[in-house]
Amino acid sequence: MHKSISAVILAGHLWAAAPVIAEDAVTLEPVIVSATRTGSAVTNTATGITVISREQIDARGAADVADVLRGYGGVQVSDLFGDGSRPTISLRGFGGNAQNNTLIMVDGRRLNNSDQGAPDLSTIQLQDVERIEIVQGSAATLYGDQAVGGVINIITRTPTRLRGSVRAAAGTDEYRSAIVDIEDRLANGLGMRLSAAARHADNYRYQNDLEYHSLGGKIDYRRDWGEAYFEYQDMREDLETPGGLFLDQIAVNRRQALNPGDFIDTDTQAARAGLVVHLPRSWRFETEITNRYSDGEGIQSVVGTPSDVLTKRHHREFTPRVVREWQGTHGTAVFAAGADVFWTDYRLVSDIGVTDDVQTSYAGYVRLVWPIASRLTVTTGHRQARVNNDLFVSNVFQGVLLPEGSEVDDDAGASELGLSFDLAPKWRLYGRVERNYRFVNADEYGSAAGAFPVPTTPVTQTGRSAEIGSAWQGSRLAAQVGVYQLDLENEIEFDPIRFINTNIGETRRRGAFIDGAWSPFEALTFSAHYGYVDARIVSGPLADRSVPFVAEHTFLVGADLGFAPAVTLHLEAVGTSERSAVGDFDEAFPGAPGYVIANANLRWRWRFLEADLRVGNLLDKEYVDNAQLGVRPPLFATETVRFPSPERTLMLTVGLHYE
Repeated sequence: MHKSISAVILAGHLWAAAPVIAEDAVTLEPVIVSATRTGSAVTNTATGITVISREQIDARGAADVADVLRGYGGVQVSDLFGDGSRPTISLRGFGGNAQNNTLIMVDGRRLNNSDQGAPDLSTIQLQDVERIEIVQGSAATLYGDQAVGGVINIITRTPTRLRGSVRAAAGTDEYRSAIVDIEDRLANGLGMRLSAAARHADNYRYQNDLEYHSLGGKIDYRRDWGEAYFEYQDMREDLETPGGLFLDQIAVNRRQALNPGDFIDTDTQAARAGLVVHLPRSWRFETEITNRYSDGEGIQSVVGTPSDVLTKRHHREFTPRVVREWQGTHGTAVFAAGADVFWTDYRLVSDIGVTDDVQTSYAGYVRLVWPIASRLTVTTGHRQARVNNDLFVSNVFQGVLLPEGSEVDDDAGASELGLSFDLAPKWRLYGRVERNYRFVNADEYGSAAGAFPVPTTPVTQTGRSAEIGSAWQGSRLAAQVGVYQLDLENEIEFDPIRFINTNIGETRRRGAFIDGAWSPFEALTFSAHYGYVDARIVSGPLADRSVPFVAEHTFLVGADLGFAPAVTLHLEAVGTSERSAVGDFDEAFPGAPGYVIANANLRWRWRFLEADLRVGNLLDKEYVDNAQLGVRPPLFATETVRFPSPERTLMLTVGLHYE
């Protein structure tokens, strides 16, 4: 571990990006929304935050959010089909349960679900994104359930003036897309933004066609008294799902479809309304109301047998809070007190059975960021939460497992204490401890009720996180490094012996992350990002085993070169070490081998014209990004199922923009 970290620290001083990119990629901006859950000019927070700017997103030429996040310090990405339609994002060493331990948000609106479904990143259009904030480490005091490994908050663009763009793209595997957006800010304070996108692709695998359409808009009104806003998105995605392949099938043809008739069609509508009111004595009242509805239907094969599947999710949020931000003797202080109320209706119907859950979660929290000395800031807070589940579970093999009206309730709390010390004007040292929690979701209650031979009801997962780190921000060099330990009690994972999600015992994760960028010249920047984690089970029947499907090492190194004011070239190498298959605690089967792939993007921009030529997987490497245990009929022997990723891809994007 020490040799790996030393090597990457050296790389961070030898690699860099153009000055704007060097600062934006890892710099704490003057206003970091995710640090305090409100737009506050507080930079001395007691945690590591990585900010990916709009310029960095454009430079990489990525087509989706998963590709943007891939390789940043500690971020692990698993993408079933390599098209960004079904990715899972993990922070701090989570494998098959990552979707319930890393909180993904858009402007503070949760994308995570109350079931095993991963947050749907396909609802996010990159042209709407202003920046991405990655909060390294547990953030349960501020954000509550599922913020165990960290928080990724995707901040969308706010209308500032009249501007717009039209983009069209074409690439390998019949990829085609069209995107249009326009926004304006009127003199009376009214702002508007509208964006639309359409995308088609046959994708790398056979029987993996994608059709996607999205329409979204935002309107806000700003005056001296505060702000009011409303936003809405309507998304339709039709995706054919070819399934995973066994190793001998990959050897014959890695592009083939195991389940050629499988598909999932999803309709999603999301709306959010918010209000910010400035009150006397530096107080303000903030609140949001969110309503997200997702309806999916399709055919998904189970052990080679097609099964009709219907899913419905209806998630609502009400998140009022009061905030006071004031200038104290030693700097800016922020106090926040609020409540989070979530209602989620979840229904899964298949040929195997029915799971129906109405989950309600209530939480209240207080938090204070207070400079107690000229260079020392303390952060402290507490959250108390309760969850109520009204369940019904049945299947064709065992009948009714949880009769209608079954109730499962629980309580949990989180608290934090952190210190940030300014060693120098550009150098910050921080340390933090926090307790976190993750409630059991609907799928986990359902599978546990059907456990054989003895039903086992899982309990709430709780944990403790401790970290120390340091960040340097200069005009040419920006870098941050952190080390951490995350201890969990009753971690909820997949048990391959009983084929249920259940508590596996106590686990421990020890790791480190590094983000760095350096600009030796105005036209040249190098950057380096690295994550290390050792995730182990420390008690129970699976003690001394590694947590499956967690890569010990991940990295991203890149370079940006400006040939001329209008032309830039971005080169990057992204790598991850090997991962055992999801569910394989004994590491008895082949998993997902480690890989290193190279990507390149040539960007040209002149006046109102722009063009990007991106080459993905430049060296045409054959690799997989997901592996899990499965069974092969008719003998139902356990084998590894893998999902092959695309070989070399090309994408040309051209656009017109007005500002």
